[in-house]
Amino acid sequence: MLKADLHIHTKEDPQDGNHIKYTAKELIDKAAEEGYDVISITLHDSVFYNKELKKYAADKRILLIPGVEKTIKGKHVLLYNVTQEEADRIKTVQDLKMIRKDSLVIAAHPFFPLIGLKKRMVNSIHIFDAIEYSSFCHKLLDFNKKAVKTAKKYNKPLVGNSDLHNIAAFGKTYSLIDSKKDITSVITAIKNNDVKYISKYLDYLFFIKRSSAIIYRSVKWRIGNLLFRRPVRKAKPL
Repeated sequence: MLKADLHIHTKEDPQDGNHIKYTAKELIDKAAEEGYDVISITLHDSVFYNKELKKYAADKRILLIPGVEKTIKGKHVLLYNVTQEEADRIKTVQDLKMIRKDSLVIAAHPFFPLIGLKKRMVNSIHIFDAIEYSSFCHKLLDFNKKAVKTAKKYNKPLVGNSDLHNIAAFGKTYSLIDSKKDITSVITAIKNNDVKYISKYLDYLFFIKRSSAIIYRSVKWRIGNLLFRRPVRKAKPL
């Protein structure tokens, strides 16, 4: 079984990087310390992956899968084993049909306010390979409950991810994947539902603090886009 986290943001993120304290390489170091076998760095609308970063992870015995958190009309979708050019061509949920068969499409935190696809995912459920179970939850407020019900109803795999922005949340939620340690095998295993999520609720004070920060940044980002029509920035190469 491979320990995996497939939704991680780092300081290189063009949208949230100013609020993140660790770089991609520092994250890989931490993942190695925590016994992870597979990770994906999924910056907002930016595929941050190259030979140097791949080798750095491999030297730590970690499989790094190229990924991106794609924004589709204000909502988020996780794409894996795609290039920047392929991600840029996705403008609508229906465009996800263009994704290659050896790629992976996961609905990110689908029932979360503001950023979740909700009915858009349900109405196009056949397009999605899996549904995310996010670490951002507490027993008093858990939007994952609808994700669990939806996954069961439509027989979709649930993939546990951290959606990491703060290193304190690393390890609270992750996946165990029954697979060989290569990109094709991991993607195939997830599609075949050979995956299970492991999750612990966040501490109450940490959950409240993160909630406030997320709401503030989400509202600020949307207002900025509305007023200034900001172009999507890409992460700077290593």
